[in-house]
Amino acid sequence: MTVPKAAPPTRGRRAGLVTLLFAGLACLWTACAATEDMNRERDLRTSVSRHHLDLRWGRVPNAAVYVHPDLQPGFIEDWTRFSERVDLTDIDVQQILESGDGRQATVVVRMSWIDRASQRVETAVLDERWELLDDGQWVVTRVLDPTRRGGSPAPTR
Repeated sequence: MTVPKAAPPTRGRRAGLVTLLFAGLACLWTACAATEDMNRERDLRTSVSRHHLDLRWGRVPNAAVYVHPDLQPGFIEDWTRFSERVDLTDIDVQQILESGDGRQATVVVRMSWIDRASQRVETAVLDERWELLDDGQWVVTRVLDPTRRGGSPAPTR
């Protein structure tokens, strides 16, 4: 008994494989682009979280890593002076609004502390401006404090 030979691949079969290969590459490219956007958003949320956690526990030099380099000296000085007068009790990131181009964000933060002199609990809502630097790091570039008179113990630009 003779076993028949397998038929050589046909042009239709090869075309199907090539189409499948290109479709797979297109899916991979789309997934990579989506992953890049997700990583940028995750990096923003991570930076915001670490910055505020360091502030909450009085690690001002660590928090300054997430402040624009031009503003770091003033930030450290202001927050060190602020920390000598108060006990920070809570920092709550309430909202993160990323711009359409993904290079800026507004972060709304509610902060509470006890003023040592008066023993009163104070609260402020801060609107922070975050920007993505060319090196890929998210940093605070501006803080607006609409609830406190006398300014914020935070950088302005």
